[in-house]
Amino acid sequence: MVKSIEVSTIGVSKEAQNRAATILEIISLSCCKSDDNKLENFFEYSHNLMAETWKKLREAIKNNKLFHVAKFPNLHCNFTKDYNEVYPAFAWMKCNESEL
Repeated sequence: MVKSIEVSTIGVSKEAQNRAATILEIISLSCCKSDDNKLENFFEYSHNLMAETWKKLREAIKNNKLFHVAKFPNLHCNFTKDYNEVYPAFAWMKCNESEL
């Protein structure tokens, strides 16, 4: 593992490595369940943000007969150990050619 990290950081500045380590540390701390932790859980925040974005997108095209966005099934999340709706970071929109 150490060798892998060594090889993958060749050519990466120390400043960039320190920044990445700091970001990963904050993400890790946000997931800790403690009373003195005032950080919002990064993964819950990201999930809620994507859910809100998809809600707005679906609302915007709800009454539109020209475009359609796929509905994704609930999938098991290994991180939360729960079934969640999928909210990808992209949206494939299908155009109904009959409406053109």
